[in-house]
Parts: sequence; C-alpha cells; structure tokens
Amino acid sequence: MLDRADLEAVSEATAFRKRWEFMLTVTPPALPNATGSPVNPMAMF
Repeated sequence: MLDRADLEAVSEATAFRKRWEFMLTVTPPALPNATGSPVNPMAMF
C-alpha cells in the first residue's frame, strides 16, 4: 500500500511526455525474517 504517492508529479511527467499510460512497479528489498519493508515505486513511461 502506498500511503504517500505523489500523483501530481506523475501527472506532470505524463503531460510533459504526452504519454498517458505508464507501468508502475513496486519492488521491496529482500530482507530475511522480515514481515515488512520499505518499497521503491518506479513509474516507467
């Protein structure tokens, strides 16, 4: 779950590129014996 997604920055990036579709990947690091970890979301246009 992304609590603080900056969707305004994504909308500005899509308008700049004139592309209205993107792929969002959210990859957590592999931490042994962990029940949660920070994620690094990335939008690819």
